[in-house]
Amino acid sequence: ATGFGHSVAETYKGQTMTLYPASAGSALACLSEFIKDDHPEKAKRYLNHAEKIAATFLRIQGDDGTWFARLNETTGLPDGLRENREGAMSESLTRNRAIPTHMILFFDKLYEITSKKEYRKALDASLSYIERDGGPLATFNWEGQFEDGPPTPPYLNLTMSAPCSYANYVLQKFPDDKKRLQQALDI
Repeated sequence: ATGFGHSVAETYKGQTMTLYPASAGSALACLSEFIKDDHPEKAKRYLNHAEKIAATFLRIQGDDGTWFARLNETTGLPDGLRENREGAMSESLTRNRAIPTHMILFFDKLYEITSKKEYRKALDASLSYIERDGGPLATFNWEGQFEDGPPTPPYLNLTMSAPCSYANYVLQKFPDDKKRLQQALDI
């Protein structure tokens, strides 16, 4: 696939979408929980790996409760695109923040298992970002964020994945919260 002067693989070489390590961490935490009675040592290892991922996320969480959508695998810093469609250098991705639904699920599971306050704090900050004025819940700008495409202007690349994940989460976690029920209905 081409479209930015390079193949997609070349354009994004050396970058990691932060959504994927959060999903991997969630899977490790869920697996740990699932096997803890039959395989306590393996469960402990899986949880340890999930908490190592969480430690990185805690270290790089922004003041707004989000993370950069893409990071350079070598430096750990936000990465920019090499070229845009016209072949010119594009704007840096440093302004592109991940919609943190994957991180919400990850930190919620870790908090449920460990009761560690730092996980609750990260979770609450991410929820606040989504629910704040100007956040995706207020603007309905639920941008599709994928490894094979650049950030787009508002409302040009919407997805149902993040808002549906958020709606499912609040319906499960806050079934008696009328405000959040209305949010899920609005989504």
